[in-house]
Amino acid sequence: MRIGDHIRSNVIGCLALFFALSGVGYAAATIGSRDVIDGSLLGRDVNNGALQTKDLAPDAVRSLYLIEDFSRATANASGEFAESTISYPLALRAAPQLHFIAAGQPSNVSCPGAVDDPKAAPGQLCVYENGATNRDPGDVAFHFGGGRDRLGFGLSVLAASSTPGLFASNGSWAVTAP
Repeated sequence: MRIGDHIRSNVIGCLALFFALSGVGYAAATIGSRDVIDGSLLGRDVNNGALQTKDLAPDAVRSLYLIEDFSRATANASGEFAESTISYPLALRAAPQLHFIAAGQPSNVSCPGAVDDPKAAPGQLCVYENGATNRDPGDVAFHFGGGRDRLGFGLSVLAASSTPGLFASNGSWAVTAP
């Protein structure tokens, strides 16, 4: 009889424990974006690959920069152009102002960085040249194309050769959203 008394006296406690635990499990599984307080999530709270460009607002990222070669080609004659494109991983709200800082030129207020630490003031895109081979020093141009590419705004950097043969201009760039 002692076992029967024990079971009867603990049934209510077991039921209460069951409902309490299953309720917590339900609540944990139903937390959504409306339940999250702005600014409370950190990078470590999101799995790699869980967010895509389409999940972010256009102004969600304040600044971006990449380091890459931006122009290199072989010319058959002097004055030939090579073109390299820059695409921003996220769309900007407006096209930035463009600046080319040739190798050896000092930085400025719009472009306060350097080739090994590219920076751009808000609303600016700064292309920092690391070095050039056979590039016409006065012939570097930008072309926006007047619209958005598939990843947001983008542009082309054009450089001209001084003489026939291999010519190159490489460096880094930074853009900061307005």
